[in-house]
Parts: sequence; structure tokens; C-alpha cells
Amino acid sequence: MERLACLFPGQGSQYSGMGRRWYKEYSIVRRVFEEASEVLKYDLKRICFEGETEQLADTRITQPAIVTLSVAAYQIFVNEVGITPAYYAGHSLGEYSALCCAGVIRFDDMLRLVQVRGQLMYEAVEAGTGLMQAIRGVGITSIYEACEEVSDESGLVTVANVNSNNQVVISGHRSAVIKVSERLQQQFARASAISLQVGAPFHSPLMVRAAQTFRKEFDKYTLYSTDKLVISNLTGLPYRRSSELKTALASQISATVQWKASMDFFTRQGIDRFVELGPGTTLRNLFKNTDNDLRCYAFDDPGDLAELKRMKWAPLMPSQVISWCLATAVATPNRGQQSEQSLTAITNMYKRLQTLKKRSEKIENAQEEMIEAITVIKQMMMEKGLAASVQCDIFDKLMQETTDPGWV
Repeated sequence: MERLACLFPGQGSQYSGMGRRWYKEYSIVRRVFEEASEVLKYDLKRICFEGETEQLADTRITQPAIVTLSVAAYQIFVNEVGITPAYYAGHSLGEYSALCCAGVIRFDDMLRLVQVRGQLMYEAVEAGTGLMQAIRGVGITSIYEACEEVSDESGLVTVANVNSNNQVVISGHRSAVIKVSERLQQQFARASAISLQVGAPFHSPLMVRAAQTFRKEFDKYTLYSTDKLVISNLTGLPYRRSSELKTALASQISATVQWKASMDFFTRQGIDRFVELGPGTTLRNLFKNTDNDLRCYAFDDPGDLAELKRMKWAPLMPSQVISWCLATAVATPNRGQQSEQSLTAITNMYKRLQTLKKRSEKIENAQEEMIEAITVIKQMMMEKGLAASVQCDIFDKLMQETTDPGWV
């Protein structure tokens, strides 16, 4: 794993051609889309690479298409660049791509969930009644205040995405959204508003019923543990357990996407390199609105991909990582009162780390043992009751002490 974060775009990404160039160049793309078509029970591959652009404007098609293309991009990236990042984040819909690529949810289950999500969001609001606009040149607080002042029973408008200090997306009833943008442009000389080409007013109160129905649907699916950190759109912090994740992803349909908070988290962890895996360069462009010295590469940009391939990457050393996990297991105190069952589980985890350490000393490349050790120490920290922020600090220390990024 590397000190690099993978970012996955949402429905607002520019997907002109939906990866036709990738389809021609990479057999992985063809294979992934064939699998997706089987799961979805319609020819997604034909729609994306041979169909009309109008079909892709339908959110019921757009959502499965974008996550499928993003997963294919991730597979190509890992194969060609040769690294597996430790951090994953997705913007809105992109969270599903992130969770799939991090191993939290199977590809087929992700597609079924996204298909239901798209259908519920499509049915939530009558066509033409909602609108989303990106506001620039206005402070975040002023936008929140304007939304509160304008919203009433006849028209609701709210902040849908906090993307950066200089870009906030508002969403709701068309008349209310226009009223807010006009008011802000009258008050602030640099204010501008751009309507987004999306199928519905996502991340607004108009999506509450869809969110409630979707939460029940989520209970049908299994989520899996992983050693990778996936960042929540709602909190800007890593997810801790599957029950929290299901509720958060359902709430995300009608709640604000805190993308800026997610990027702030990475900055605190010392992460300054990112790769956008999906169609377009929307997320890369958002970095232009930050004051930090961060660099984002877009997989959809051939120049960026070539630069990523030229970089030198220093992999984690398995023996060092396992030894670090053992030391951390001893040095990390329990928080609060642990039950006898919990203390027994912690003891067994420590014994397992000892076994992995002994095994790693007898083989040349202990990659599997290293991955298991990271999974065990993560489970142990949760069992010990450590807060998510503390866990993040511990894993950040792991990266600092066992790797040398070696950027060129």
C-alpha cells in the first residue's frame, strides 16, 4: 500500500464518450462491462459505447455506467502502475466505486445497489421540478444563510456539496435554487452559478423518502472488512463498521456531501498525491480551488497516466510492517471497560500477530502475512475502543515508519 489516495467521481463527472478510448485499448474494460451487463440484465456496454448521449443522461443508466467504468479504471491502474493505495474516497456516487475497489462490497452487489439507488432517485421528484447549481465566488457560510432564508414550504433549497473553499453546490426545487443563486450574484461581485446536467436534485430534502427506502434495501447485502481506509462523504473521516456504513450511505442520498472535509482529512494525514479513477477530470479540477500544495492525477488524462507510471514507488516491507503491528498491539492501551469476551478476543489477536511474525521470518515474500497483520491490528484497535481519528493517526505512523514515498 502507498501513501496515495484513490478518488472516484460521482454523477457530476464529465463522461463524454463514456470511456470509448479505454474500451478500445483495454480488454479489462470490455470484460468488466460484460459482467455488469449480465448483472443489470440489460446491455450497459452497448449503451455506453454505441448508444446515444441522451440515454446516458438518465440517472438510472448514468449511475451504473460511472461506477462500472471507475472499477475498470482502478483495475487498469493497479495493473499498470503496480501499486495498491491505502486510502479510498468517492464523491457521492463515487463512494460505491471506492468501497468496491477497497474490497468492502462485491462488484455485482454494488451494481445492484446502485441500480436501486438510481431508480429511487429518479422516482423521487417529478422531472423538471428540481435543479442543482454550482456556486463560485461566495463564502460557504453566506451560501448556507441564503438557502435558509429562501427555503419555505413552497420551495426547498439546501447545500448539496461542499466541494472546496470556492465551490459549493446547492440543490432543491428549481424556483428556490434560482432565487438563491440570483440573490448571491446580486450581493457578491465574484459570484457565479452554473446549472449541473444531472437527472434530479440530489442531496436535498426532496430525496428523503428515497433515502429511507434505500436503507431497507441495503440490509439485503453483505459488507466485508478490509485493511484499507474508505472515507465517508458525511463526516470526512474513515468508516469504522458496516452498520455505520449502511446508514451513512443511505443518508448520503439526501444529505450534504462533505468533500472538502474529506480532502482536509488527507491533508492532516500528510497525503498530498491523489489519482482520480473514472471518466473525466472533475475531481482533479477541484484541487485548483485549494490553497494546499496537493497534486491530483486523472486516469482519463493520458499525460497524467504516463507520469504515474514513471514514478518510483517504495513498497511496504512485510517484516517491518508485521513487527510494527506487534509493537502497536502492546503499546496501545484499552479504552474504557472491556468485557471478558472482548479481552479474550484481544489476546487471541495478539497471539495471531506473533504467529504471523514467526511465519514471515521463514519465507522471502510475506505479502499475505503482512495484509493479514494489518487487518488484525485494525480489528484490535476497534476492539480496544479507539476513536476513528486515533486509528487514522496510528496508520499514518505505520506509513511514515515503514515506507519512503520516493516521489520523482
